[in-house]
Amino acid sequence: MGLYRREGSPHWWYSFRHDGKRVYGSTGVTDRKAATQIYVIRRNKHILRRERDELAPLKLGDLLATYLKDYARDKATVHKDVAACKRLLDFFGDRQAADITPQLIEQFKNHRRQQLVAGRLITGATVNRDLACLKTAFSKGLQWGLVSSNPVKMVKLYSEKD
Repeated sequence: MGLYRREGSPHWWYSFRHDGKRVYGSTGVTDRKAATQIYVIRRNKHILRRERDELAPLKLGDLLATYLKDYARDKATVHKDVAACKRLLDFFGDRQAADITPQLIEQFKNHRRQQLVAGRLITGATVNRDLACLKTAFSKGLQWGLVSSNPVKMVKLYSEKD
């Protein structure tokens, strides 16, 4: 069974493989019996969704919140991810995660690049940090069975030479 405790977390975590991909996440509970039930339910739901190739609708805000709660909170730079998620939500609004396309991401890049901070334009490197946060959130969502693709993979980042 794929239940374990992560260092520094009071909650039980689960992990399993399906179709060659690792799926993992927090159960959100500290009781092992409850964690076992949650693990079995999530594993079965994941397998059934993948077999039917259907995923529950998920808003981008919910994906980013799950990313921050289950992954980014353990990072030293969590405050930067929180700020990046706020900027992403300000631009994308209340869209479904499945509705985020590479074209919309390109529009976000252009929008961010034209913004002024302290009288100077935002650099490409700064925009790349926001895109890296979005890309990681989609990648984790893919691993956790929340989304079916990562549209950020198809977007070219700005060059950071100079």
